[in-house]
Amino acid sequence: MKAPQLLKPSEAARRLDVSRPTVYDIVAAGHLDVVTVGTGTRPGIRIPEESLARYIEARRVRARKPLRAAA
Repeated sequence: MKAPQLLKPSEAARRLDVSRPTVYDIVAAGHLDVVTVGTGTRPGIRIPEESLARYIEARRVRARKPLRAAA
């Protein structure tokens, strides 16, 4: 079985074009699955790539009417 690709919060932020704190807010709201890494009082987190893909797909919206091209 292939190991899932895990992203650092900063990598997920770049892919979403948001700040790293926003990624932590999305995680805290329960919209992204995470994997904890490391030990100690503040272990790090990683975001499975498929979790990020599901998050993006769930928020995809379709245009109701065709967008006009810029003149």
